[in-house]
Amino acid sequence: MERLGIANANLHTWRHTFASYLMMRTGNIRAVQMLLGHKSIRTTEIYSHLSERHLHHVVGQLPGPKMGTLLGTPAILRGRGIA
Repeated sequence: MERLGIANANLHTWRHTFASYLMMRTGNIRAVQMLLGHKSIRTTEIYSHLSERHLHHVVGQLPGPKMGTLLGTPAILRGRGIA
């Protein structure tokens, strides 16, 4: 890390980074679990940090007001939000 000029990072930091980027790129937590060798999916959840930017991107993928037309059903039901 010193030779690369990266401060405050270690192998464990890279493990978290790998898990986070793989999770954000694929959304496949089972694959991340297997690649990291975790027995419990709960442990993988701890390693898989999602960035604020990624969360905004995911929400941005929702269809707009014409979602009902796209799905063939009403998008908004009274008192129930998005269906």
